Amino acid sequence: MSLLEYLDCELSLTAPDQASLTTGGRVYSGRPALDEDALQVLRAAAFDPLQYGTALFSALLPADSDLLSGYREALAVARHEDKYLRLRLRVAATAPAVLHTLAWELLYDPRKSITFGSSREVAFSRDCAVSEPPGAAVKERPRLLVAAADPSDLAELGLPAMSREESRKALEAALAPLAGLMSWELLEAPVTVARLSDRLLGGGFHALHLQAHGVIRPDHASASVLLEGDDGKIDFVDEERFAQVFEGVRDLRLVTLIACHGGMQSSESPLSGLAPGLVRRGVPAVVAMRKSVSFPAARSFCSHFYRNLARGGVVDRAANEARHQLRLSQKDGDEWGTPVLFMRLRDGRLWEPQAPPSVTAGRGGSSDVPWSALLARIRSDNFVPFLGPGLYRGLLPSGSEIAETWASQYDGFPLDGRTDLPAVAQFVETKEGSGFPQDQLPRLLAEELLNREQVNERKRYEGLRLSEVIDRLAERHFDKDADEPHRILAGLPISAYVTTNFDNFMAAALRWKGRKPAVEHCRWREDVSTLPADYESAAGTPQEPLVFHMYGNDEDPTSLVLTEDDHLDFLRAISAEPRYLPVHFKRRLTEGMLLFLGYDVRRLDCRVLLRGLVAHLRDLRRGRIAVLQIDPGAGEEDAPRTGELRAYMEGCCQELQIKVYWGSVRDFLRELRDRLEGTSHGGG
Repeated sequence: MSLLEYLDCELSLTAPDQASLTTGGRVYSGRPALDEDALQVLRAAAFDPLQYGTALFSALLPADSDLLSGYREALAVARHEDKYLRLRLRVAATAPAVLHTLAWELLYDPRKSITFGSSREVAFSRDCAVSEPPGAAVKERPRLLVAAADPSDLAELGLPAMSREESRKALEAALAPLAGLMSWELLEAPVTVARLSDRLLGGGFHALHLQAHGVIRPDHASASVLLEGDDGKIDFVDEERFAQVFEGVRDLRLVTLIACHGGMQSSESPLSGLAPGLVRRGVPAVVAMRKSVSFPAARSFCSHFYRNLARGGVVDRAANEARHQLRLSQKDGDEWGTPVLFMRLRDGRLWEPQAPPSVTAGRGGSSDVPWSALLARIRSDNFVPFLGPGLYRGLLPSGSEIAETWASQYDGFPLDGRTDLPAVAQFVETKEGSGFPQDQLPRLLAEELLNREQVNERKRYEGLRLSEVIDRLAERHFDKDADEPHRILAGLPISAYVTTNFDNFMAAALRWKGRKPAVEHCRWREDVSTLPADYESAAGTPQEPLVFHMYGNDEDPTSLVLTEDDHLDFLRAISAEPRYLPVHFKRRLTEGMLLFLGYDVRRLDCRVLLRGLVAHLRDLRRGRIAVLQIDPGAGEEDAPRTGELRAYMEGCCQELQIKVYWGSVRDFLRELRDRLEGTSHGGG
């Protein structure tokens, strides 16, 4: 699947006469002319989208200003580099409320004949200033919940019936291009607040499509979405109660709210309204209607939106293309400018592009996994899983997110490597001194975990290490998700787990399961002559399994394999000195089946792990097998790199057969659990 490349451009408006534009590492400052005179011109042009968009463009990016120069330069650079422009408009929360109500999607560049909200040259979105990071793109097959509310007493308010059956058919047609790429579920009637909240919390959905009437209630200074009560009649759900529906729903990446006025500011508060309330709650992308919208326009937008979303999971590109198609079909109409996108994603990506089932099967798929042998190895306790970053997706910030956070805090880091954590950590260490990033990372992870778990009683957690925070949150975390990867792994009757993650979720899951794990980390920085005897003899039993932190843990921050130098030093140490791996533990590695879960073959941590193990896996018994789980989101362009790693392992370890499972961590572990429990024992 070919993916378009974008040049990032952020336009930040802090006041009617104050703005900055950032692109390519450069910042352009200027003074927009969004005074009362300009606003009067915009009001007069309210029914002429082209006139309105032209006036808004000239007011926001005045002629001969640095702002206009920065935009022109960004557009030229993007075209020169065969890229497109991603323009995110951020109106500060402290800016006058009127600036939030402007129809920014209509912005029109008369020189280039580009309308920002419907352009194929520019991917446009509104970026709300919310401190919570949006999380990494979903790499498993995304799941969508569809809900259509049709209260029985709409006529009493003079509103037309939604026709649930007609809506269902229209949505099925719109979602047809996503078949095999996304799964979806229709929420049964009545669509109540409680039913919607319960299903979102328990279903692990990544997207919600909600179709309902929306109204502005001036007497309540609030917008409301009209859901259904238990009796099927109207339930006015105001924006505060609506936002509460999404509390604790961490997997959700997108909400498409097809409701009149859902994207409209409802009061003087800049982030008031139904859609902004969801952004405040932490949803990374929200599509909503800034005014009334007709049924035909909404259906057309959704059809094109989902069709384009299927092509790569890039939400701003999909929204722009849907507005573009709606504009073409409407000729002189202006409803194409009604859908707005609030987005906090730097790259616009909700989920990684999924390979259709036929492609996945052609590249291996689950059929490449010797299930019978794998299950036999587990039952005989001759099996070792390796846990990579994919295991904590959604729980903790990814390496890319941490890298971007640190890169933004330190001047001088090159722009093209801002998502490479080892490189960024190495840069931070040169700025702050040896050991600084290793000390800071566990604290950052602990704080972010508390944020994502929405923990309010912070005093109870002050001074606690990351592992102690996880232990305190473990019960409520594992209780609510039967498919949580660590929870499934904790149910396997095996004696040893290896993790390259810095967290202790695996040990916490084992304790939650009633087992008593022994936790040890690799002492690769220590003098081998001083290694304690209990380290060298570390093993494990099914009742007291060993959890071995290959890349260190927060018990000893100096043990963390974090910077580029750390990875090189670790590889050198582990390859040269056999005693850095406990002898009984190493025997288990050389005799058992290995399973690599949650690794990205493009990342340094995966390559170092595989190459470091090679030195210890040369003396193998014939017929040994390793399974490498690869998320399908890696894309076709990474298949050759995967093949190289596979060939490397097989070349160095000639008796080691490498099998590849193309699918998400959750997909693999769900299938493993079902087969182990007897739901599907057949086939190898």
